[in-house]
Amino acid sequence: MSLAVVVDAVWPFRRNWQKEGASVVLTGREPEIVANAVGVINKDGGSAHGVISGMVTQQEADHIVGEATKAFRTRDILVVR
Repeated sequence: MSLAVVVDAVWPFRRNWQKEGASVVLTGREPEIVANAVGVINKDGGSAHGVISGMVTQQEADHIVGEATKAFRTRDILVVR
């Protein structure tokens, strides 16, 4: 199974990756938006995890990748928008 790390991505990309069997880590600064998107993907039968974080500093990027690895133990695809 692949893992997509998506930062502030638009809905069509998130949904297509999930439908193709990817585990998805969604990130953003707005907890409610991230939680809603994770809920939709999980409800549709996908596997999603949310990380509340910005993507400005190296520390934030490292945090996102670390959380993705912790959640799914692999990261095959990294997409940053």
